[in-house]
Amino acid sequence: NVAIDGDTIVSGSLDGTVRIWNAASGEEQHVLNRHSHSVTSVAIQGDTIVSGSLDSTVRIWNATSGEERHVLKGNPGRVFSVAIQGDTIVGGFYDDTVRIWNATSGEEQHVLEGHSDDVNSVAIQGDTIVSGSGDNTVRTWNATSGGTRHVLKGHSSPVNSVAIQGDTIVSGSDDKTVRIWNATSHILKGHSGYFYSMAIDDDTIVEEQHVLKGHSGYVYSVAIGGDTIVSGSYDNTVRIWNATSGEEQHVLKGHSDGVLSVAIQGNTIVSGSSDSTVRIWNATSGEEQDVLRGHPGRVFSVAIQGDTIVSGSYDKTVRIWNATS
Repeated sequence: NVAIDGDTIVSGSLDGTVRIWNAASGEEQHVLNRHSHSVTSVAIQGDTIVSGSLDSTVRIWNATSGEERHVLKGNPGRVFSVAIQGDTIVGGFYDDTVRIWNATSGEEQHVLEGHSDDVNSVAIQGDTIVSGSGDNTVRTWNATSGGTRHVLKGHSSPVNSVAIQGDTIVSGSDDKTVRIWNATSHILKGHSGYFYSMAIDDDTIVEEQHVLKGHSGYVYSVAIGGDTIVSGSYDNTVRIWNATSGEEQHVLKGHSDGVLSVAIQGNTIVSGSSDSTVRIWNATSGEEQDVLRGHPGRVFSVAIQGDTIVSGSYDKTVRIWNATS
């Protein structure tokens, strides 16, 4: 897993380390080696890094010094996903719970119970937390009170990925669908393949509006930017959808193996694949703009900020690319 904020890149690895890199120079600045098992998820905001691991801990680090600030107590099992916003940290766990901590004190504030299987993905925006689970549901929670707001039902297989932007929630699932939900009214707007993560805010079943169909393989990753949704699938394609209508706008073909990660910023889409390449696409035209070769192993995670693209691979490297050149 990789993340970027400003001039700082963070990577989490199967070797149990979290590493901090300078995005401009590519220099490794710190190796954070307190986890005793694989790091499954990392997040960064300003001077704060959060990491979750199969060692059952969530850790908070100082992004500048590399110092460990807190080990978040109360963790009952493996951590699959972490997210941070402001002074709130959220984690998704193997014990079917979502947990909320204070990023400054490290104090656990709420344990959110309701899912009946692993929580694979979490996201947060404002006062809304979103979680996607192996129980086939997406749930929204109140980040302040910890109360359940809605249970979003529609997927027929585990939910792998969730994302939230404004009033729109997107989820991807093993059922090969991508689904779009309205975060305010909690109306489902779409889906069409396996997905692995998601995020938002009590407990109401909602109506499905759209199911985005088109992928012929599991959907591993979803992302949203403005009115554009992007999905990456085991069918080797990246698909672009309109977030309002649910209409498929483009099928991006070029990868020769499953697409494991997608990211979007403005008019630029980035995808990472098991074919060991990172590809850059135009979000409006669907045109492939560049193929970034260099990784000798599968690319599991990609991120983009400004002109900087970051990719993390099975080859044990993190690579930094210029999105323009």
